Amino acid sequence: MCFIAEIDPVLRQKLSFPVAIYYGKDEPNYAMFDPLCEELKELETKPISFIYNNELKELKCHVLFAICDSPARSK
Repeated sequence: MCFIAEIDPVLRQKLSFPVAIYYGKDEPNYAMFDPLCEELKELETKPISFIYNNELKELKCHVLFAICDSPARSK
């Protein structure tokens, strides 16, 4: 899940979204996450620029944590 940590918890929950969902019998090809990882690296080093109240603002994004979970397997 992805969300903005610095906003109100109620709004944060409403604005959260999954980054990746995988379904299948085999393990996923983890290379599918390479574009996401590259973009996250770029967001940490290059600020996002925007104008707010006629002022130029710059924000950097940081990954706080990642959860990689696997479902239980019945045998």
